[in-house]
Amino acid sequence: MNFRVKVLFVLAVLMILTFGITMSIISHKVQNNITKGTRQTLSLMVNMLSSTLQETDGHLRSMLQDTAKHFANVDLSDLPRVEQILNFVQSGSEDVHVAFENGIIIKSIGKKPENYDPRKRTWYQHARENPNRIYITKPYVDLFTQKTIITYSLALMQKGVFKGVIASDVAVESVLKSI
Repeated sequence: MNFRVKVLFVLAVLMILTFGITMSIISHKVQNNITKGTRQTLSLMVNMLSSTLQETDGHLRSMLQDTAKHFANVDLSDLPRVEQILNFVQSGSEDVHVAFENGIIIKSIGKKPENYDPRKRTWYQHARENPNRIYITKPYVDLFTQKTIITYSLALMQKGVFKGVIASDVAVESVLKSI
């Protein structure tokens, strides 16, 4: 090999090395920018989702607490009046219902399946055991609508005596659509 070929060979190797190093640096910076952008977008989406869920949660909690306070002064044996109140407060929920100690359940939507006893349901039992706290179930399939729901429940008290449970069902599907 003569001197000229050696110089060209060295220049070609230097150009290839320079090109490789440059491409590696560019690739690393692009990857970092894409990762950073993706993280920012995901963070924004999580914040939006969290905000929507917090609004829904706050609305349901307020509705249950306000309705339970109202029921503290209502004749709960007047079932048409109880149903009228439930229909009034039902908006934004899949269903609002009151279940009493005698097993009667008044619902704003749907019919009671045969042999259904609300007193055996987790939402009823937890609300009864913890009368001053709202209980929220894990998602489950509702026996009335066959939809996957979450139930918020709160004990109904009159003059310190447990009378039943007011509960609100929220369809998981409707929460996902609102996001």
